[in-house]
Amino acid sequence: MKKVLFIITQAEIGGAQKHVIDSSLELQKTGEFECEVASEPNENFAKILKENGVEFSPIKRLQRSINPFSDLFAFFEIYNLIKSRKPDIVHLHSSKAGVLGALTGKTAGVKKIVFTAHGWVFNERLPLWKKLFYVCASKCAAFFQDAIICVSEYDKKAALKYKIAPAKKLFVVHNGIDVEKLAFLDRNPAREALQKTTHYSLLTTHFLIGTIANLYKNKAIDILIETAILIQDSARDKNFAFIVIGEGKERENLESRIKNQGLEEKFFLVGSVAEAWKYLKAFDVFVLPSLKEGFPYAILEAMAAGLPIVVSKVGGIPEMIKKGKNGLLISPGQPKELAEALLKLSENNELTKKLGEEAERTVKEKFGLHKMIKKTMEVYEKT
Repeated sequence: MKKVLFIITQAEIGGAQKHVIDSSLELQKTGEFECEVASEPNENFAKILKENGVEFSPIKRLQRSINPFSDLFAFFEIYNLIKSRKPDIVHLHSSKAGVLGALTGKTAGVKKIVFTAHGWVFNERLPLWKKLFYVCASKCAAFFQDAIICVSEYDKKAALKYKIAPAKKLFVVHNGIDVEKLAFLDRNPAREALQKTTHYSLLTTHFLIGTIANLYKNKAIDILIETAILIQDSARDKNFAFIVIGEGKERENLESRIKNQGLEEKFFLVGSVAEAWKYLKAFDVFVLPSLKEGFPYAILEAMAAGLPIVVSKVGGIPEMIKKGKNGLLISPGQPKELAEALLKLSENNELTKKLGEEAERTVKEKFGLHKMIKKTMEVYEKT
């Protein structure tokens, strides 16, 4: 049995963390792997893993921001962890863990080091100097990584464009979900459950636009607020309401915008909700106006719920959503375009039904969890 040590920087539950949870659990179920996960301390993340039979080790000084003093301590924490656990494979997730973990892993004598890029950080809208810094850091890390898994063809092309690593080191493994395990609440029960987290009654007559997204700048919830203003000011407003399930450091800024625009009875930041996917059918439309993405789990889950989807054409999203076939794609940072797409769906029940049905069919056929695990195991074998 091979030992796999997963290392990820942040432990606040998001797409990358869900990927690590699913991968470690499913790999152990094969009987071929023994898995352990390490990250910054987080009780909820640790609890989910331990309840499912996966060991968790906190790396107390590991953090996303660059801090030479903390990073040095984190290096030795990771080094000691690797030496004590003696993993056959170290599988790294997120940029910081990708760099620090690769260097530490090679120093500690790990035979196989694999890195999964959940959307390259240099694809973000950054000053030139910062973009070049992250490109150089990724190149340096790739020298110590034996294989790099990209969650989309888009990310693989970006890696080749910036010469992060040779093509033989790069593999594409799309994220996948187990659709059969997703027991969604029906529309009305889901709305009733969400009502308990707001002060506003979500009636069956509301046209509810929703998303599951952490409140980070890249998720562009501010663009969604601007979209809500445009819809409210239009003559085509059909009692719209907006719900965002998720938490993050942009909450204060977003709450201020909502209040300043008088949207308190229209736009709700629900906060973090356990198993948020359960409530997806409360939405009439799922929306994700992100500026940068990898291969979002939230979209896969919305597809499985059979929802019509409106999303930005960034990262790997166009590999999931084909415009006009199983969803609508809009340009990032364009509230007018987003508002028009949402209004279009609110006025066309036949189109919303068609897009939702096709989205559900697509995720079942192309983006299954077992397919993701099988391809990951193939990368381990080829490395």
